[in-house]
Amino acid sequence: MVTLSSVVGFIVSASYHSRDLASLIVPLIVCVIGTAVAASGANAMNQWVERSRDAVMKRTRNRPLPSGGLTPKSVLAFSALLSVLGPLILLVAGHPVAAAITFLTVVLYVAVYTPMKAMSPKSTVVGAVPGALPILIGWAVASPSSYADLGQWPAWSLFLLLFAWQMPHFLAIAVMYRDDYARAGYRTLLQTAKSDVAVLVAIILWSVVMIAASIAPLVAMPNLFGLGYGITALVLGLWMAFLVGKLGKRLATDGARVLFFASIIYLPVIFIALVIDACIGGNGQGIW
Repeated sequence: MVTLSSVVGFIVSASYHSRDLASLIVPLIVCVIGTAVAASGANAMNQWVERSRDAVMKRTRNRPLPSGGLTPKSVLAFSALLSVLGPLILLVAGHPVAAAITFLTVVLYVAVYTPMKAMSPKSTVVGAVPGALPILIGWAVASPSSYADLGQWPAWSLFLLLFAWQMPHFLAIAVMYRDDYARAGYRTLLQTAKSDVAVLVAIILWSVVMIAASIAPLVAMPNLFGLGYGITALVLGLWMAFLVGKLGKRLATDGARVLFFASIIYLPVIFIALVIDACIGGNGQGIW
């Protein structure tokens, strides 16, 4: 999903800047490889750091480290290599801004978000930042002027969309595995909130933010996105809102599971809508 996010950012950026697709095949390949390698490294490093906590959680105890399939030393070496190699691939290929974003993503995920999960429920918000940055990696690779571009609203509208989506997604996971997280000593909102109602309110508010954020690309790039994307975003948002409304004050696990799988469907569909509208191009200047 991280790699897919970077590809979506790449395609939207290429269309927004009216770039010739044929000239971008190599940069796209570099973007995919660099992002995938870095994401793999960050994921492996995360599992190395959390191996003792993973061992006591039902949903993670069969991962390679707690199950004994791999040794901590080998995972540490492997993850460190990939975490550095990913940004390096982008840098050597001539994409320093994308390389910097990639490196920042790894650092925030491993060194900030991962240890913070055992300290504060705010880790969910913090973790959504490296979760949303990959879409900017793709944007930067396809942009003819990455430095100036990242200071403008169009690129950040995509970041905002991906950032906001993660909140109801991860809160649904926290509801589903509240006992597991408590057993491992994590401090999610489920362990720190005064009641389930407070958690429900947080899910509702973030779902509203997510719906608003899904409209952000349409507002930021009106010549690129049109009715097709707008209707898709609205229908998906209303569907998610309906499922959130069915959670109930006691946050039933079954309802949270439905919301979780709905969020998994939501993101690829919204990505497809972004790509189709970007390729068509509202002003006739898209890739296709």
